[in-house]
Amino acid sequence: MKYAARILVALVAGLAGAPLPAAHAAGLDFAQFEASSSSSTVVLLKALTPAGAEAPAPLLSATGTRWSDGQSVAVGAAYRWTLAADGGHALRAGIGAGIDHFRSRAEGDSPEETGGSLRAQAEADGALGGTARYYLLAQATTFRDGWFATAQVSLSDAGAGLELSRYGDESYHSTTAVLRLPLGAAGWTLRLGAVQDNDGRRAIVGIGYNGF
Repeated sequence: MKYAARILVALVAGLAGAPLPAAHAAGLDFAQFEASSSSSTVVLLKALTPAGAEAPAPLLSATGTRWSDGQSVAVGAAYRWTLAADGGHALRAGIGAGIDHFRSRAEGDSPEETGGSLRAQAEADGALGGTARYYLLAQATTFRDGWFATAQVSLSDAGAGLELSRYGDESYHSTTAVLRLPLGAAGWTLRLGAVQDNDGRRAIVGIGYNGF
């Protein structure tokens, strides 16, 4: 198990360390990296079918979160389907599985945990008038009782937007507020905001690509 954990950590760390433009060139549909003075997060997604397909595309994901006294990384896959769609609004659900790894980096305490997980999610999106769109996502995993939720509002076709997100597991919780600003290239945004977690409140900065 420890050998598998090292491979998983190296995979996500390598992807996080690579320039995001290179990740885009590799065919990823979503890539995001942000960091504060004592924490960092990377999220990478690949759709298995074209994003324009009638049914929601199944997704492959690789994620990593590091904070002052711990870190968590995961890879997984999720199958999604549409529950309802009408008037420019859609509600979707998803189930999946993954492999996860957690390591504590607290002084005098360095337990590690690696294992498979089951996952479930629900998401909704739609138009807000003629100038903006909303996106809502809630996810849960059986690994360390982890969960994630986000609410986003974006200006249509501009790339700019606001996000409010919450993450939690057995030992770490964080709340993040982000302003997205377009960088000029389609899909690319600068991410500026703040994070509140076990270490207090800090500024964060990041970069993201959204090809969906």
